[in-house]
Amino acid sequence: MTNPSIAPKKSTKKTLYVMFILFFLPFLAATLAYSLRDSLILTTKNYGELINPPQSIQDFSLLTMQGNGVSKEALLGKWSLVLIAPKNCTDCTHQVEKITSVFYALNRDSTRVRRLVLNAQPDDVFIPSDSEIMTYVISADNNNPFVKELTQNTASKILLVDPLGNIVMRYPADAQGNGILRDMLQLLKVSRIG
Repeated sequence: MTNPSIAPKKSTKKTLYVMFILFFLPFLAATLAYSLRDSLILTTKNYGELINPPQSIQDFSLLTMQGNGVSKEALLGKWSLVLIAPKNCTDCTHQVEKITSVFYALNRDSTRVRRLVLNAQPDDVFIPSDSEIMTYVISADNNNPFVKELTQNTASKILLVDPLGNIVMRYPADAQGNGILRDMLQLLKVSRIG
């Protein structure tokens, strides 16, 4: 017969080792992940280019089509899909159609979004056929380097601006409307403002 006092010692040691491994393994994995955090490849879900450091739409000095100044508060309170229209814009009609289709695809969230066209050159103004799209001219006396970079390029760009006036994302002229829509839906889902 077997001695009953010997058998429990083996299972107790085995249980102790298993418990030690189960509690130590997550600590070891967390330490390893923390020490290798810079070498791990992290991907993002966004389609557009995240603007970092944040820029403010209020840095733009804007004029109405009549040449009057635009108040900074006029650009706040809603999410904005902004088209930067360069001089001699050949694809602006297509870009306006793109931001309009994204706007209407938002359905009930479209009340939280506005569409803007900012013309980079006051002497060559693009006016969209949709009268609901607000159209402004970027004043030539802007000294902000970010604004200059946006307006000196010959390709149109689409910006996504939050209700506080911060430019959140930038999209190239060839950006797909579905990608912009995914970003907008994600941001509107998690946003408590605007």
